[in-house]
Amino acid sequence: MSIVRVTHGFRHLQTPSNVPQDRVVRYGFGMPFQIGPTQAAILANIHRKMAPIHDFEMGTDVIVFDNPDGITPANAVTLSRNHLEINPHVGEMAEMVKHATIGGFVPLGATRADGSRHPYAGTGFGADFTWAYAVDDGDRTKPYPGAFRGEKEYAVWEFHQFAFDGTQFRITKTDRLPGDTSVSGYRLFGGPLHAAIPDGDDLLLSFTAFRHGKEAVGHAEILGTMVGGITRWQCGADGWHPVSFIPVTGAVDCIEPSLIRDIDGSLLFSARPSGADPQFAQSVLVWRSGDNGETWERIIEVPNLRQASPVTLNQAADGTPYILCNQSLSAFIATNGTIIEGHGHCSFREMVCLWPLNTERTGLLSPHIVRYPRYEFGAPPFGGDWTCDHANGNTVTLADGKPHHLICYRLQAHAEVGGPDTNCPPTPHSGLWVEECFSE
Repeated sequence: MSIVRVTHGFRHLQTPSNVPQDRVVRYGFGMPFQIGPTQAAILANIHRKMAPIHDFEMGTDVIVFDNPDGITPANAVTLSRNHLEINPHVGEMAEMVKHATIGGFVPLGATRADGSRHPYAGTGFGADFTWAYAVDDGDRTKPYPGAFRGEKEYAVWEFHQFAFDGTQFRITKTDRLPGDTSVSGYRLFGGPLHAAIPDGDDLLLSFTAFRHGKEAVGHAEILGTMVGGITRWQCGADGWHPVSFIPVTGAVDCIEPSLIRDIDGSLLFSARPSGADPQFAQSVLVWRSGDNGETWERIIEVPNLRQASPVTLNQAADGTPYILCNQSLSAFIATNGTIIEGHGHCSFREMVCLWPLNTERTGLLSPHIVRYPRYEFGAPPFGGDWTCDHANGNTVTLADGKPHHLICYRLQAHAEVGGPDTNCPPTPHSGLWVEECFSE
C-alpha cells in the first residue's frame, strides 16, 4: 500500500450565497464525509474577509455531491449563519458568531457488521460553538472589542440533527445548549478537524475539552487547560448527542484533534499541541489504542516537523494513515526579501505536506507536497505571504462506484485574514480547495 500522488487545484469553492450584502466572505475550512451509497457532502465553513479581527466566522454550508463536478456552491444547503441576539450578561445586542461546524453521519444504506440494516442510517449530526461578539459598527477609528469575555461572556452550543433520504439533505432540528456543557466531567470546547468515525451503532468524534471545569473560553485563557479526547455520540428519540468523553493526550495540552481506525482495528489519534508545552510546539504526536479507546499509548513523536499550526491524522483510500500539516522551516524568505527566522510567522503556513505513517506505525515516511501556492500563483497581490491550512481528508464513494480520497484546505493571503493591519480584499485564489489523493 502507498500514496502515489495528490492533485493541485482539483476543485475551488469561493463565494457562498445567503450572506449579508455588506460582508465580504469566502469559504474556508471544509470537512468531507459520506451521506449515502454514492453521495457525499462537505461541511464548508464561511470566513469573513476585511474583518476587524482575525477568525471572524459567518456560519457553515453543506455542499452535497455525487461526482467531482458537483463540488460547487450551487449544491449548498444552508446550515447556519450569524445572527443578532441580546447578550443576557450585559443586556445589549451581540452578533452570535458561528464557528466551523463539525460532526458525523451514518450513510443511507449503511449496515451493521452482521449485515443487518443500521438503525440510524441516513442520519447524523453537526455541532458548532456560537460565541457572542460585539456588534461591528464599521468604525475603524476605534478598537473593535471582539468577543465578550470574563463576566460578559456569552456562548452556546448548537447541535444540528441531519437527515438524508437519497435526494434531499435536511437539517431536521437544532438544539441550543449552554456553552459550558459538560460530558463525563469535562467541559466541551470543540475544535476537531476530522469527521466522526463509526463504532457499532455509535459515532466517535475527537474533541477538545477543558480540564477541571474551567469557565473561560477565550484563547488567552485556554493555554494549559485543554485536553484532547474522544466523545461517543449515540442516537435516540431526540437525535444524536454526546454521552461520554475519554481523555487521550494526558498531560499534553492539545486542540484540534483527529481520529481514525487503522486497518488492524486499533484507533489512532493526533492533535495540535496548544502552545502550553513549548517542547511540543512543532512536534507531530500520534497516540494508539488497542482496546477501542479505553487506554492510550503515545507511539509517534517527531519534533520540529511542523509549523505551530493545525495538523490532522487521516486515512487514504487504501487504508494508509498519514499526517497532514504545514511543514516547518527554520527560516523563510519573505516577499520583501527579508529572512524571517523562528516558527511563529504566518508565512510558515504556506507549504502543506502529507507524511504517510510507516508499516509499523512508529514513524513517518517521506512527504508529498499537497500545495505550495507561491510556486503556482507567485506572491500575494498585497504583499506578505499565503496562508494554506486546516487541511484534512476523508474517503467517499461517488456515483462511479469508486472510492475517492478528498483533501480539503483553506487558502488565503495573510493580508486578508482580518484585523487592523490585515484587512485586504480576498485574492482570486482564496477560498476552500478540494484535492484528490491517489493510492496504489
